[in-house]
Amino acid sequence: MTRTLPPAAMQRRLVCQALAGAAVLCCAAGLPAATWAGAADKLVLDADELDTRCEAVLARLYVRNPGARALVGKSSGVLVFPDVLAGGAVAGVEQGDGMMRGAGGDKAYYRLVGASLGVQAGMGSKAVVLVFLTEQALERFRASQGWTVGVDGSVSILSLGIGASVDSNTVRGDIVGFVLTNSGIMINLSLVGTRITRIES
Repeated sequence: MTRTLPPAAMQRRLVCQALAGAAVLCCAAGLPAATWAGAADKLVLDADELDTRCEAVLARLYVRNPGARALVGKSSGVLVFPDVLAGGAVAGVEQGDGMMRGAGGDKAYYRLVGASLGVQAGMGSKAVVLVFLTEQALERFRASQGWTVGVDGSVSILSLGIGASVDSNTVRGDIVGFVLTNSGIMINLSLVGTRITRIES
């Protein structure tokens, strides 16, 4: 008889598999541990250019779903990764730099590193938007030395069609996310195991 794991145990297993998979791939490619940790001395892009790309992603998101504008507007902070690249130098690993904008207009920069699994591996570049709905969730994120989805906090991914409403029926948890392809199509992909670390601009 096949044993079915409780949801919590299954979640822990998925997190461990994602973390282990990305770490092994980085080691196999000869990358230093700092690459997996998401640590870096500086941004890949100029901060101004990255800011511009992040705002462009938000504009695409608002066109796709106008309700997302109101959600971001009343949030405590929004973190945008405009170009998360899967594959490249290391097959099965994706990485991208992003900008965090707080409700007061303050900015900080972060790097996302995660495993590309299944359909993600053939997708190339995508944009990831994380919306922090409460100050508590944002402060826990900012206080971390490295924040992993599914370990340090959960992210509810919304893949809403054009015109779909964003309200209490569609938003779950303190952090919600959107994943968009280059064409602006919203997709539903798990970010479990993805690690986000602050970097210097």
